[in-house]
Amino acid sequence: YNNAWNFFIPEKNNFQTKPFKILTENVIAIETDANVVEVNTENQSVQLIKKKITAIPYYTWANRGKTQMQVWLPTKIKNIKVNYNPIAGDGGNNNP
Repeated sequence: YNNAWNFFIPEKNNFQTKPFKILTENVIAIETDANVVEVNTENQSVQLIKKKITAIPYYTWANRGKTQMQVWLPTKIKNIKVNYNPIAGDGGNNNP
């Protein structure tokens, strides 16, 4: 499961392009390492780990239904919400 809301890209990061296939179309994707915030195995704290992410061209998203997507990527942590379940499509900005 890939969560589109739990990572950020450091400001001075390296990006690489690579050939990528979306359905039947060949495109150029961008890969980089992201800092991912994950809950530990005991569900008592969070940890930062590095993971490789792949960004695809916006137009290839192709109305895939209610799934997570980010267009602009954060460069630092601004907030952590506990017991938070974002509604798809609102950017995680719904305030109860």
